[in-house]
Amino acid sequence: MVTRRYGRNLRGMTFWLWNNVAPGVMISAILLLILAAGGETYLRVSTPFTDTVWPGGFDSRTGFIFKPGAEVATTNNFDYWTRQRANSVGFLDREPVPPEQRAGGCHLIFIGDSFVEAHQVTVDRKAQVVFERLARERLPALMLTAAAYGQSDTGQINQLPIYDHFARREKPKIVVLVVVKNDFSDNSVVLQAINHGRDPDHMPRLFARRTKDGGFELQPIDPNWSKYVLTPQTGKPPAYASNVNAWLKRQSLVYRWVEQAFWRITLFFERKLYGQASVAGGQNPIAEYAQILAQRPQYAYV
Repeated sequence: MVTRRYGRNLRGMTFWLWNNVAPGVMISAILLLILAAGGETYLRVSTPFTDTVWPGGFDSRTGFIFKPGAEVATTNNFDYWTRQRANSVGFLDREPVPPEQRAGGCHLIFIGDSFVEAHQVTVDRKAQVVFERLARERLPALMLTAAAYGQSDTGQINQLPIYDHFARREKPKIVVLVVVKNDFSDNSVVLQAINHGRDPDHMPRLFARRTKDGGFELQPIDPNWSKYVLTPQTGKPPAYASNVNAWLKRQSLVYRWVEQAFWRITLFFERKLYGQASVAGGQNPIAEYAQILAQRPQYAYV
């Protein structure tokens, strides 16, 4: 008796779900598919490109530069898609003008990090070009020309070789060092090692280090720096998750857009809650890099 009643109730519930819930679920699913298909079509038509092409090179005298003459394509797949070509010395600027071709004028050079490199905009919109144009409009007698040597993720110590090997040969009358707040950490060999998982004793850029007597000395660029990188074991997503995520981003621009939006929102709230050093998605190996270095007596304070 109980079994029959249970069977009737189960059939009744199934019938009710099929007639009252299933239609709404199917209509919602169809609308989502239509919306996704429309978004995919729109993004494929309107998006110039989806993948960043960063043709980096390494100069043992200065550290990282772009491969001279290579096309650089950068995007966050959200609000900028920029293609430009590195000049003959590996920077995102116009070709350097020999000093003899601008005799009598005032040549100014900007040196800085990503704020000067400005890979998000084309050369005609970069600070040095805009500054030169404004100076020629307002002070034509000055005959001002401008150039820039910007390299992401560098501090002023890292930029010394850039001046010595590239900017100095232009014989500028004015050199502007562009300083921003993150340069304090960019100038620290220990903080940069922790941020990027590199060995502070073998760095790909020029740094300063303490001597035994408490002073400072320049630490030369190590051309073999890549042999000494730190290797954390935790904080990495499972391989299958990374593979699925990469496959979905290759197949769907809508998925890529949603992932970018989710990452930005998550990063915003994590930084509000935990500070600027936080990384979205829980993938933050900085603490483990610090622990690796803390095992060395000279870096135990980290």
